[in-house]
Amino acid sequence: RQYQRRVRGIHSTVIHPLMAKIGEGDPRWLVQEREDGTNVNNWHWTEKDCTPWARNRLSQLLENQVIVDNSEEKVETTTFEESNVEVSINTRKGKIFYFFEIDFKLKWEARKKNEETSSKEDDKKKNPLKGTINLPGLSEETEEEMEITVSREGGSNEAEYFRKRIEQSYVPQVREKLRLLLKELREEKTPKLKVPSSTALNNSLNSAQPSTTPATPAPKPQTTTGTATVTLQTEFNAPPAVIFDNLLDQGCVSAFTHSNCQIERKAGGKFSFLNGTISGEILELQTGQRIKQKWRFNDWGSDVYSIVIMEFKSSGNGGCSLHLKQTGVPKDDKTRVHDGWEEVFFNRLRRMMGYGGVSF
Repeated sequence: RQYQRRVRGIHSTVIHPLMAKIGEGDPRWLVQEREDGTNVNNWHWTEKDCTPWARNRLSQLLENQVIVDNSEEKVETTTFEESNVEVSINTRKGKIFYFFEIDFKLKWEARKKNEETSSKEDDKKKNPLKGTINLPGLSEETEEEMEITVSREGGSNEAEYFRKRIEQSYVPQVREKLRLLLKELREEKTPKLKVPSSTALNNSLNSAQPSTTPATPAPKPQTTTGTATVTLQTEFNAPPAVIFDNLLDQGCVSAFTHSNCQIERKAGGKFSFLNGTISGEILELQTGQRIKQKWRFNDWGSDVYSIVIMEFKSSGNGGCSLHLKQTGVPKDDKTRVHDGWEEVFFNRLRRMMGYGGVSF
């Protein structure tokens, strides 16, 4: 249901042409920034990675926190058993977009105190009751509900008592702390938008707007000769037909590659990705099963093309296993081509659509 909602809503949410982060990754997989560093009218898509800050702040807010400490009992959180955090802020055409995916299991411990000994050391020696506070997934779609559960180890009445105690008294506090984190993200971490003067805008607007005409760089000098083959297998938690359609949908590809893309969805149809950095021709389409392309970087020699074959197969639980094979890649570019497919195409598609899965 989640991927169906995202597919239905994609054309009304983030289909604007996007722009990659300045100075990161192989430049041929990125849209080039203006030489003067100006993002006129905040036209281009920019991305600020807030994941390290969010992980640290989450630890400050939730780890090693005392929940209850009185004469009878002590309950506290310890550390995350596991956590997955991805947070970024994006700007486009003067608008701000927040993307966050957070899930975790936070460990808790509880002890009944021994009133007779009144010794803190004796209390520490007791084996604590344990469990976890679980956030299965916090994102823009689930921010309002913010489902949080509490689990316990063992089936004793005392363990269940503390589980309910945490559920009733501390889970509301966890929700408030998560709301505080999101508030800080929006109020303190949001970058200031650049507002150019009217003169600068008038002089530069045309050159700043995304262009469908690619630049024509000089061919990149090759330091070695010969070609190589790139292979990649990746999994998505969505059916093959859906992933097949995503990779041929011009708006969808524009969104997750953070660039302008054009696709003629037919055998013999032309395509270009990343503002023309990559171009080629679709040689064969088998609906939901196979895509074959004639594919090149625009700084390869004019007669240099590689052949890409993507095959889509069903995997467990309704997912998709995608196998990519690309032959005829100049040896110098084997690693860059492999990493570009993995990060700019497949990982970004997963993150944007919430498909999950891994590459290997």
